[in-house]
Amino acid sequence: MDQLLLLDESSSVSNVSYGHNVTYSETSNVTVTTNAPSSSGRGGASLQTIMSKELSDDIVEVLQCYIFPIITLIGVIGSILSLIVLFQKNLRNSTTSIVLIGLAFSDLAFLVTNMIRKSSCIIRSHDANLANEINATTFFYMFYLKTSFSRVSTLIVLLISVERLVAVAFPLSVKTVVTKGRMIASVVLCYVITFGMLAVLPPQYTYKYIRGKAYIWQTKFALENAKSLKVYNEYFLPITFRYIPVLVVLGINIVIVYLIKGSKRFRESSTKQDPRKKDEQRKITRMLLVVSLIYLICLLPGNILLFCSSVIDGFQFFGTYRNLFNVLSDLCLLFEIINSSVNFIIYMFLNRNFYETYVGLFCCKGRIRTYSNKKEAYKDKTGSSDGTQSTDPSRSTTESTCKESKSQNEYINSAFVE
Repeated sequence: MDQLLLLDESSSVSNVSYGHNVTYSETSNVTVTTNAPSSSGRGGASLQTIMSKELSDDIVEVLQCYIFPIITLIGVIGSILSLIVLFQKNLRNSTTSIVLIGLAFSDLAFLVTNMIRKSSCIIRSHDANLANEINATTFFYMFYLKTSFSRVSTLIVLLISVERLVAVAFPLSVKTVVTKGRMIASVVLCYVITFGMLAVLPPQYTYKYIRGKAYIWQTKFALENAKSLKVYNEYFLPITFRYIPVLVVLGINIVIVYLIKGSKRFRESSTKQDPRKKDEQRKITRMLLVVSLIYLICLLPGNILLFCSSVIDGFQFFGTYRNLFNVLSDLCLLFEIINSSVNFIIYMFLNRNFYETYVGLFCCKGRIRTYSNKKEAYKDKTGSSDGTQSTDPSRSTTESTCKESKSQNEYINSAFVE
């Protein structure tokens, strides 16, 4: 969507004629002009020598043809597993799970649509003409889809931060403020707002065949509204979907950490909560703080690159400093792919209920082995496999322990987040 996300097109637009200058900016970004920038000039030549075209092309090829697909595959599998686990009966009704389901779906859709765009790199090694045709004929809607899903994830991370702030700052009233219905409506609103605000993208592009070769082309609508679209694409959208969300998420999480570590009011309100529930909320808050931190780390490089591209003349895809720019842009896209791929790992390591639900679903052998061990232990205490022949007093203790364990499990299931 912004220059950064268009940057992922660095190899995909290679079929655009150099008779037109294709510059990248916030969402419009295939801006056709008549003169391509030259790399001549003392300053331009000096910076270009930092990275040769051959080195730049080699790095981009490794990223797009090898590293991107591997990380994307890991992320797609993780997102699918996250959705399966979060839709389980003991998790799906919690407010936190609702938000995480929305995040997992947007991450999955971004990874899939982005990889479809990147498939041209792999196809090109077998048939360059087919790769160029697929790229040109699918650009205008595939770019819209992958950009929109990426920005939905941004808004949902912002929503997660707001939800945790309410839970930490007002723990006694969070149930009345953060309800299931409101969270569902908020997630749906994130999708509607994003897809609505980016709906201007597809009408700006089409494709045209010249001498039998497909090229990405600007539409009449884009040319007639060039000035207004430039403002919308290059200023409004990056501010709305990049700069503001990063700053707000950073600020909210600083406040959350302060409330947890040093706020007297928070400590006093926390002491009124049930100890077990307070511990569960603390773990959930820690997990969601990590999700937000990873988001900030992965988005900041792209924001910095986007800002530099807007203030440094020639620091664009076909600009004077294109070799360096192309590599940095794909590295920033790599961070975004990582951001959409790691959440499943975070949930597995930092949320016990998510982990236990996953094990119960997919690790059947371990579950059967655990059940067998428990049955043998029970048999040793009762004198039979069903316990009917034993009068050992320890039987009542075992039953009491089982009931207590069941009660704790029920509590954990309900406390994933109320």
